[in-house]
Amino acid sequence: MPLLRTYSVSSSSFRVAAAGVLCVAMMGCSASPPLALQEVTANYDQARRNENIKSNAPVAWQEAERSLDRAQTGWDHDGDKKETAHLAYLAQRRLEIAKARSDSVAAEESIKNLAAQRDELVLQTRTREATQARRQADIQREEAEKARQIAEQERQIALAKAKEAEESQAAAMQERNRATELKQQMSELNAKLEETNRGLVLTLGDVLFDFNQTTLGPGASRQLSPLARFLRENPERAVLIEGHTDSSGSDRYNQELSQRRADAVKDLLVQSGISPDRISTRGLGETLPLVSNDSAAGRQQNRRVEVIISN
Repeated sequence: MPLLRTYSVSSSSFRVAAAGVLCVAMMGCSASPPLALQEVTANYDQARRNENIKSNAPVAWQEAERSLDRAQTGWDHDGDKKETAHLAYLAQRRLEIAKARSDSVAAEESIKNLAAQRDELVLQTRTREATQARRQADIQREEAEKARQIAEQERQIALAKAKEAEESQAAAMQERNRATELKQQMSELNAKLEETNRGLVLTLGDVLFDFNQTTLGPGASRQLSPLARFLRENPERAVLIEGHTDSSGSDRYNQELSQRRADAVKDLLVQSGISPDRISTRGLGETLPLVSNDSAAGRQQNRRVEVIISN
């Protein structure tokens, strides 16, 4: 009774076993197919589990399958070992070609991936370098701007100092001119004028007052007119009027006498148009003598009124 022969390209192991049974039953051949067919069948089964071969080399894979099918079919029909070995050899070569093409495609894909990774790394590196360059440029611009601002501030400070120096020099010149002018004007007075840290000190002798009197004499207004004119022309100036006496009389009497004399000079200046807010007075009595009071000449020098004109 003939046996039913069943095989397919995707079931090579079963085909080999079935072929052996058929060969024994129908032709009386050996139970085992040629070694070449067994090896290519085993190699095919192993390669079949690798999906990359089918996808990467579909044409070569199909040719390998057809070659293996012809070898198996030839063995099943004819049982010719030599022919079957030759066909198995062809199937093995085509299987190797399919694997080689699959490996080649995989290698190309790997190369492409590596190239893409390399390009990505290059792009990232260039982007990073460009970013760093922009940051460095920004830092340099900021530093340059700060340096420019500092230079501008220093220039403004230098200009301000130069202007201040010019103004100070001009003010000093103006002050010297005013002092000269005041000296010229005060030369009309029978007075002593000197520059001190307190300002210009105008010392008026006792010619303005009679002895032990606080009332200004008839010539006092004429004598003080240059001072009043100067104060009117220089409204920013203020004056301090100090009264002094010699040592004759008691301390209290001399202090009151010196205060009244200082007030009398203030009243005359106020009558000449000078604001009383610009004039201060104080009586110092005999506390600050210029010379000794032991002689009449000395006591006369100590009886005085000093007008301190502010700088």
